[in-house]
Amino acid sequence: MPRLEYNYNKNILELITSGDGITHEDVVFNPDTDYIRMAVFNEYGTFIESFYSNIPDDGLVPFYEEENFYVKPNDVLAQKENLFGQGNYKLRFDFLNNPFSEFKWLITEISPSRKEIRLSPKNIDNTIHDIDFIDFDCKLKNESVDCPDKDYKFDFIVGLSKYEQATIVNYDLDPRDETFVIRLDKPIHSKFASLTEVTVEREVIATQIEDIFYIAEFVDEFGSTVGLEDIRINVPADSLVGGIDDLDLYNDEEDSFQTFDDITASGSLITDSMTQFILSGSDVNLNIDYSKFENHVVFGSAKSKLENFKRKASQIEDYLVNISSSLVTCGSLSVYSYRDDLFSKIQDQIKSFVRSKRINLILYF
Repeated sequence: MPRLEYNYNKNILELITSGDGITHEDVVFNPDTDYIRMAVFNEYGTFIESFYSNIPDDGLVPFYEEENFYVKPNDVLAQKENLFGQGNYKLRFDFLNNPFSEFKWLITEISPSRKEIRLSPKNIDNTIHDIDFIDFDCKLKNESVDCPDKDYKFDFIVGLSKYEQATIVNYDLDPRDETFVIRLDKPIHSKFASLTEVTVEREVIATQIEDIFYIAEFVDEFGSTVGLEDIRINVPADSLVGGIDDLDLYNDEEDSFQTFDDITASGSLITDSMTQFILSGSDVNLNIDYSKFENHVVFGSAKSKLENFKRKASQIEDYLVNISSSLVTCGSLSVYSYRDDLFSKIQDQIKSFVRSKRINLILYF
């Protein structure tokens, strides 16, 4: 099940909705006027790409069953095989409505706290778009009449990028230059500056977060799953009988299936012990708890491994002591040769450690 991400905490939400009891659950998503934005992040939270249901080429098409609607992230990710290989991803779904789609908004000023911005409505040719405060107020309140008497439901956001947004807390019109001063719920990032183009949109339904493990569905002609690097083996044609062209790589003939009794009927191809091995066997490397020595120490006891480590580390210490004591003598070629020999022995000891023990050795010293 997806996690709901609200713009405010529970206490503030109760204060906001206490007047009329309207919540996100009471709002109906209308595919004719609203759209879905799916932002994709990797398992470390790094943004990769966003897809939109109102852009046909993105492939994010909602389908409906009774009163619910769904999307198929697999179909969308499969179209971008160069971006998405098999692995863990976080999907964030925003359900938005843009009542100002006929023009754009530009940031013209940002306050020192970066929680207030001044927006100027612009046409496509960058001329001033004429919109009065009453019209703006009605759209933010999602009302058509008696707007001044209605309450703002705190459900509008300023879209800053393909995945970043900030909720509008308050707004007003500056009559001096017909710009709108917007108060946000949080400071905007320093990368956003004046003349940044943004959107002003209504959040129809609360944001939903879904963690997924994506499995590439398609296989290319070399048998590699989409998103993984092709592993191709070059085989000389003359090393194969008849040449490589005679290999039937794409045989359309279907394999015939055999039951368990068919396979074991003769008794020569499979024995009871082999059957038990197949049914009960498992990969020994699965679900190993490496925090306990007994789970992964195979070729020697934990005690012997520690004793061996201590012996080698002590030997290195002895070599270092000998090097230090030799520093009192200088100018002798034999002393220099003696130090070089000691340093070589230290390196030989270090090389004899496995990687995990080298880390312990560093911590030891």
